[in-house]
Amino acid sequence: RASTRVDLNGAWMFKTDPSNQGESEGWAKQLPEGTDSVRVPGTWSVIRKYYDYVGKAWYFRTFTFPRVVANQRVELHFGATFYKSRVWLNGNELGSHEGGYTAYFFDLTPFLQPVNYLAVELDTQPSMETIPGWSGRDSTKPGRWYDWWPDGGIVREVWLKISSPQVLRWQQIVSTVSGSGASITDQFHIENYGARTTAAELRVRVRGPDGEEAASSTQALSLPAGPSVVSVKFQLDAVKLWSFEHPNLYRVEAILTDRRGDALDSLSDNFGVRTVEIRDRQLYLNGQAVRLTGIDRHEDSPWEGLAESEGTILHDYEDLKKMQVTLTRPVHYPQNPK
Repeated sequence: RASTRVDLNGAWMFKTDPSNQGESEGWAKQLPEGTDSVRVPGTWSVIRKYYDYVGKAWYFRTFTFPRVVANQRVELHFGATFYKSRVWLNGNELGSHEGGYTAYFFDLTPFLQPVNYLAVELDTQPSMETIPGWSGRDSTKPGRWYDWWPDGGIVREVWLKISSPQVLRWQQIVSTVSGSGASITDQFHIENYGARTTAAELRVRVRGPDGEEAASSTQALSLPAGPSVVSVKFQLDAVKLWSFEHPNLYRVEAILTDRRGDALDSLSDNFGVRTVEIRDRQLYLNGQAVRLTGIDRHEDSPWEGLAESEGTILHDYEDLKKMQVTLTRPVHYPQNPK
């Protein structure tokens, strides 16, 4: 396999830190007394005794890792944590992140042991520089209340990614429709964390909405140390367009190998092909005038808060479809990829 994902969701230990004593008391190195078991992803805002808590809190867990082999890279990924985070592994501070809706990762490779202790400090205290700002949930200050709930916690998935030092980080897919076909340009953003240039091969396959292969490409690469961008072009014949009632999706499956053919990393994403045009104060999708009816949808629920499960997300979108909604504004923050 090109890379391996190990989920770190599930049971974690949790403790609030209202006096800001966790770091000085060594919580980053050893589990403190008085912790509660909680589920990740999750938010403490839906736990009754922490419902109104704003400030610092910590999450802890252990995991095993037999050993790091040669030319192996291990990354710790967070889908999102609210709001400011600091992360330690075995007492070593990996780094920090600010923002409650964006993904981030750290390189764990130098710090891994057979048994590992992971500690995450989160801070939801608002200020003039945070999102939401100082007017966030604070009933003690008249006039400083509005409907943005700062749901503290590890609110999206956590996982390890185990791969080679050569990583397919992300891709940007652009389609241009012409007649019954479409040309596709796909830019792959690659990171080479090795110390020297690596000879590699990028194999890309596009599958159509029916699952059948629609296009393919193989490129020999010479990857310098650091980031690089590789562009791949395809032509799709008799393309099936994406629309409201027929949401046809194509899928790009890419694998990066060394020159011997051994897998280094892989990446897959879906995309739709369609044209969007505004003409005479009317919006046209694939050349047909459409009426946009829609609503806002916050990533929030009474029972899960910001840490929505896939079932809750699906339930809401099924309801939106029944209501004849064709457009939803995903508020003003990055949504859960699901």
